Amino acid sequence: MSDHPIPADSSEAKRDWFVLAVRAVVVLVVVTGWGAYLLTRNGWQLPFPLEGGKRFRAPALAGAPAKNAIAFITPNGEIRVMDARGGRMRRVGNTRSAYPALTWSHDGRYLAYLDHGRRGSESLMVGPTDREAPVTFYHDPDLSLVYFAWSPDDADLALLGRDVRAIGLYVVPMNEPARARRLAGADSCYFNWRPGGGKILANLGSARLSVLDATTGAEREVAREMTMFQTPSWPGNDRFYYLARNVGAGEFQRVDAKSLETERVSTGPWSCKFVASPDGRYLGYLDSPLSSFMPLNSRRPGRTYVVDIARGERYRVPCDPAFAFFWSPDGTKLMLLGQVGGLESLPAAKVEDRFPFIGRPGEFGAPSHRWWVYDLATGECTALVQCRMSRGFLRMLPFFDQYAHSHRYWSPDSRYFVITVRPYEQAPGEVWVLDTTGEQPPRRLAEGGTAVWSWQ
Repeated sequence: MSDHPIPADSSEAKRDWFVLAVRAVVVLVVVTGWGAYLLTRNGWQLPFPLEGGKRFRAPALAGAPAKNAIAFITPNGEIRVMDARGGRMRRVGNTRSAYPALTWSHDGRYLAYLDHGRRGSESLMVGPTDREAPVTFYHDPDLSLVYFAWSPDDADLALLGRDVRAIGLYVVPMNEPARARRLAGADSCYFNWRPGGGKILANLGSARLSVLDATTGAEREVAREMTMFQTPSWPGNDRFYYLARNVGAGEFQRVDAKSLETERVSTGPWSCKFVASPDGRYLGYLDSPLSSFMPLNSRRPGRTYVVDIARGERYRVPCDPAFAFFWSPDGTKLMLLGQVGGLESLPAAKVEDRFPFIGRPGEFGAPSHRWWVYDLATGECTALVQCRMSRGFLRMLPFFDQYAHSHRYWSPDSRYFVITVRPYEQAPGEVWVLDTTGEQPPRRLAEGGTAVWSWQ
């Protein structure tokens, strides 16, 4: 009889290993689930948002970039893209969001927009502009998304989301949305991307101005004791950014992005909304006589001024009090949305309405809206059209200085401007294009309540 033990049956050994493996998997699942619960119950976030147990993914690769194209939202929520004349229309997505906003990536390959999901919260959707293939790019059931903007290099999307504590500023990498990062939080947050991307200039709660690194989250505080303004400007020259400081009655200052050396540009109001021209040569701002008594983000018209940064001179734009203004891409013109029939509006005899009222003016009470174009070279301000803007556009007006950096309404050649109007009270909206030279009449393209032009 052999001294060696009889070897175990091989089938029994395999069953033992299988049982051990199953137990290990069960333990791992339980520990992971319990850890996730402990992290999330006190407000901590997982390193990636979850929906249905899946990570959010980067959008499908896009084909050729869209150029000189307009994206818009139809009355039934379809996301469509068309050329500048309303042709070659295609559907690229769909939204059920009550917040009708969408924006182009700078290269023209992708669109970002919000969709109201089945769980009762908003999801950020991203999809190519050449076909319908959107994906859920970011979602957090505890976060109400209110704004989003592409970085100039299209490497990231910055988001503003409201939770029970504050407004949070988040950055989601385009290629790895699972690595979303919360950079800062405050009672309010307005920001502007660095022209080359990678960094964000943020006005956090009107208490401090900071430069935030989009990758590491590092914060560099650059200013305090600011006047009441919303969005700082970091124009295309990349060297300087602009803010308003509480010095005397108020002044605009230029800050060197590297050394933080500060230089006075011009006197300014104590409360205003301002936007630098794309080339950094001018500052435009709205000043209201009621600015000391009303919230800065209220929808109120104000006088429009332009500051020549090199000369330190400012002058008033001769048009109706404006709700908003938008610089042309070449920095030579301003489009202004003025109020007709309101305080300080120009008398009808002084206004040349070269084109008729869009819609049915008898169904609207005063005041209505009038679009102006201001030419910086000639100093002339010309009324283009009178209308009633769509509800989607009106929601943006209190924050136009923020949207001016992320949503493009001008055509790339700085000639045309896209608007969405209500031709009558119950109308969902129509997409129209205005020729700022006045050589062509306004042109209706489609039904829609929100529309934006591609960057190129």
